[in-house]
Amino acid sequence: MILRPLKWYAKLLTSKGRRRELRYLVEGRRQVEQMLESSPDSIDEILSLVDFESSAIPVRVLTESQMKQCCDSETVPEMIAVAIIPESCFGTVEGSEIFSSKILFLEDLQDPGNVGTLLRSAAAFGFHTVIMSDGCADPFAPKVVRSAAGVIPSLQIIRSSDSYEMLGLLKTNGYSLVTADIDGGFDTLGCEGKTIFALGNEGNGVSERLLSLSDALFTIPYDSSLVESLNVAIAGSIGMAQSFRNK
Repeated sequence: MILRPLKWYAKLLTSKGRRRELRYLVEGRRQVEQMLESSPDSIDEILSLVDFESSAIPVRVLTESQMKQCCDSETVPEMIAVAIIPESCFGTVEGSEIFSSKILFLEDLQDPGNVGTLLRSAAAFGFHTVIMSDGCADPFAPKVVRSAAGVIPSLQIIRSSDSYEMLGLLKTNGYSLVTADIDGGFDTLGCEGKTIFALGNEGNGVSERLLSLSDALFTIPYDSSLVESLNVAIAGSIGMAQSFRNK
């Protein structure tokens, strides 16, 4: 195994470094073990404080001070997986490509915790393709990865500045676009047939451009006398759970 310099791993803590190397870091023994069980092919290398056997994946043992240089967490993790970012993540949608029948679309969601939580919910409720506008938080940033709890390799993630053109192309291929909007719409998300479920920015909501593309609006009833609005990750998770229950 060729030993990479520690500064190479540190570069993966930046968006530019991840994009250039097509690699990201997954911190913590629990998440690494989950990936080893569910998607070992997505792991390029493991960094560890303790030696252990891995038949197919190289393991590099580091000291605690060395590991600290490679992680984002305040507490040094016992293990870090160097995971592979598919090149298709930064591609464009082609008419011949195969996507899940339920797609989650995120428009300019900027909070890493919200993005990670929604990725986790998408995996749980069958939205295995996630399209993100270029204004979203980086799905491979450490805070997003921690919130996603190891599910990222199970998802087809596409992050692009051409996301609205993608929506238009998908609609011509039989998808309906349902957008969550606080100002009104039906209150049960069934997602019959091929459906894109869209969520907007935390502060500004959905854009006029997204609304103009939408085939229907979805709103969750709640007590507006006590709560101004629902957190987007909660609202999105409720909608996806409804569609999973009603499939």
